[in-house]
Amino acid sequence: MEGYPWWPCLVYNHPFDGTFIREKGKSVRVHVQFFDDSPTRGWVSKRLLKP
Repeated sequence: MEGYPWWPCLVYNHPFDGTFIREKGKSVRVHVQFFDDSPTRGWVSKRLLKP
């Protein structure tokens, strides 16, 4: 997520709508789950993801 340091994550379906990609115009966001002690998740800009 922009403004935060790099953190490992997994592309994961959103639990409510079952999708992992949101597109709005040229903006593409990907739903991810982070590997925290207590797992967190969020929508991240595709351009910020690294394979």
